[in-house]
Amino acid sequence: MARPILIKAANTLKPYRQGQLDSLCGLYATVNALCLAAAQQTPLTTRHENLLADTGFAFLERKKKMHRAVTEGMGDVLRVKLAKHLITHANTHLSQTWQMRELGIMPDNYVQTIENEIIAQRPVCITLNGAMDHFTVICGFSQTQYHLFDSYGLHWIYRTSCNLAAKGPPLARYRIIARSVFSVGVRDGFH
Repeated sequence: MARPILIKAANTLKPYRQGQLDSLCGLYATVNALCLAAAQQTPLTTRHENLLADTGFAFLERKKKMHRAVTEGMGDVLRVKLAKHLITHANTHLSQTWQMRELGIMPDNYVQTIENEIIAQRPVCITLNGAMDHFTVICGFSQTQYHLFDSYGLHWIYRTSCNLAAKGPPLARYRIIARSVFSVGVRDGFH
């Protein structure tokens, strides 16, 4: 069996982790993706990571969404807005230039799209619904698994347990929500 294809930094970095009493995986997933993407050129310092987290907290407070995000989580639209805000902030305050690519995946190409982003060393943020409602980061893949850089402590999920959400009943344990899928990279990594 072939070795998994991973974003290089996924073996050396540790993801930001959620607390037991919060549902802020939407914030942590974006910060974790930025950390992975940055590590290929200039790794983020703990100070920079904390600045990003604080920026996310302030954004949620300004939008009057903090309490709900902590207690219930956040929806896909808010999470994508938060990610865009964090990337704009990172472009202004950190030494690298970031880009977020909304992947616009479709049922017939989502596997290849995710794989192409990982091969290009761009972490992929996704929403998993079904068995759990969770935002996470795909940092690699093998023939049988997606490898995760995850705030909840998940390390992988079986590829066969996932499908792209469509109307109607779920066909798999985890449904990937198409509108929530984006990759993050340092701008030099996008062509």
